[in-house]
Amino acid sequence: MMFVSAVLRFICLSVLLVSLASCVAVPDFEAMFGPYKSAKLEGQDIKIMAEDKSFEIVPGEFEPPFQTTPMSPIIWTSIYSETLPDGSIYDTSLADSASHALTYGAKKVRLYHPVVDQPLYGVLLFNQKPVTAVGSAANFYSIQIPEAKIAKVKQGSVQVLYESVDRTDYSINMYAWVLWVSDQPFE
Repeated sequence: MMFVSAVLRFICLSVLLVSLASCVAVPDFEAMFGPYKSAKLEGQDIKIMAEDKSFEIVPGEFEPPFQTTPMSPIIWTSIYSETLPDGSIYDTSLADSASHALTYGAKKVRLYHPVVDQPLYGVLLFNQKPVTAVGSAANFYSIQIPEAKIAKVKQGSVQVLYESVDRTDYSINMYAWVLWVSDQPFE
């Protein structure tokens, strides 16, 4: 009889715990993030073109051609810059995360820059912004592609360019946009 009583208590406790766990609130991510309405590519004689030719970005103001889902792990600046001492997560550095970004909606692009004769390969990620964003990156993307970074790409390294967004609700900054650039195609 004691065994049956213990089993019944276990079953009742299990049912109670499962019902309590199902009451946990899931954040409404769509209410936490919103689209950017405009962007600007700084510089001269620079062009970013989608490999599938679905969009082309030239210097000046433009409307973002796409924006990724807000909760991809690579959206959080702190994941790479603060969480692990070597700047990595899931054993992958930000520089090695281009293929991961593609699974969240980033696009393969070609980068035309005046310091290179041939277009470079890239992966471009445009993230949605948190509704609590503040500062210059809260209103539009501002893309800058420094010559020094392109010179490093010419030497064979992958370079990662990005802009962070400050927030009023968390100390964690987010990436507004990320551009991986290489002299070799991304997988």
